[in-house]
This record gives sequence, C-alpha cells and structure tokens, in this order.
Amino acid sequence: MITTSAEYKTKINSSYRQFETKALVYFDGDDQSPVTFTGSDIFSVNLLEESKADTGKIFGAVSANQIDMVFANKADRFSQNNTGSAYYGKIRPDVKIEPYLGLKLSGGTEYIPLGVFWSGDWKTPSASLDASVTCRDRMAKIIAMPLPMLPVVKLWACCLLNTT
Repeated sequence: MITTSAEYKTKINSSYRQFETKALVYFDGDDQSPVTFTGSDIFSVNLLEESKADTGKIFGAVSANQIDMVFANKADRFSQNNTGSAYYGKIRPDVKIEPYLGLKLSGGTEYIPLGVFWSGDWKTPSASLDASVTCRDRMAKIIAMPLPMLPVVKLWACCLLNTT
C-alpha cells in the first residue's frame, strides 16, 4: 500500500489539483545513481496496467504492464548521433526507468511510484523536439523466457469391477 500525507488525501479529491511527473532513469546501470527528469523534461506519460492478457499465450491471464514516455529532447540530448550529449551511447534498450506521478501540495510535490520498468527501443530522431520510449515491467522478461521441456508421462488406470 502506498502511504500518502493527509494533505494529499484531501487534495486528490478536490475539484482543482495539479499533477507533475518525475522519472528516475538508470543510464549507467541498475546499481548506479539515476538521472532525475521532472516537469518540463517530460512531455507525457501513458501507463497501461492490465488485469489480464487478451492473448492466447501459455501464461493466459498474465500480462506485462507498459508505460510510454515522451521526454523533451533539449539540445538533442537523446539523439543517438549527438556525441556531445551526456547520454551518448546510453540510449539503448533495457534501461531501468522508475516513473512517478506527483500531486502539487502547499509544501511541494508529493510523488507516488508507478512501478519499475525497462526500456525498449528509443525513438530519438535528430533535431526532434522529443524522444519517446516504450517500457515494460519485469513480467515482460518472465513471459519472454523459454519454457522448460517437461517430460510427458502416461498414466494407466485400471479399475476392478465387482459384479456380484
């Protein structure tokens, strides 16, 4: 359960509220310090969280959550050809991203986590105003794992009938 302040609980139900997004992006690896993006650094966040999958895959009712994020590509910082960018060579699949949704309160913004995701391919055209990426949670990695070969066993059942 996510713990929030009393002011958050009141403000979230009010007719006027202001949200802000934040994302921690682990360009240098899951165990390194993340880069924090907030406010005008993030154009949009779209979270898809399903209760079941609509596919015929073996996992049946299990699906991976997905988040689509669009970042501001200020000074081509996300463009893969920009060798002067601090992120050069780091815009790749499998980058850990932790997005947050924040609610502005009187004392600042209070954030709640939306999960932990790993990036797919980044769409970062040169000279573009934005860079987009689709990320999936850990379940996508589990679903993609090969299933182990299971031995097939035939069971023979015999029944004796008492006809007396």
